[in-house]
Amino acid sequence: MDSIEIPFDEYSARVQKHLENVYGIRIVTRDIPDPLTGDLDGAEIDIDYAVSPEQRLFLLAHLFGHTVQWNVNPALFEIGRRGINLPLMRI
Repeated sequence: MDSIEIPFDEYSARVQKHLENVYGIRIVTRDIPDPLTGDLDGAEIDIDYAVSPEQRLFLLAHLFGHTVQWNVNPALFEIGRRGINLPLMRI
């Protein structure tokens, strides 16, 4: 059976455009400190520039889900924020 090539880069671009245009979520590609590959603040989604197109598509969907979750129930933002234990967060 022939394998099917999935155009993750195209899908990622389409999802990003949709999130920006329909939901007003800003998507930023930048260096994200290890071990993370993405971050969010409820209004913006940041994704590491070094991820693969497949990882980028996953992160867009996953982090958008948290964005919705945090905007529906702000208390969940506090729970999520306390769950991260990185040295940068202790400054």
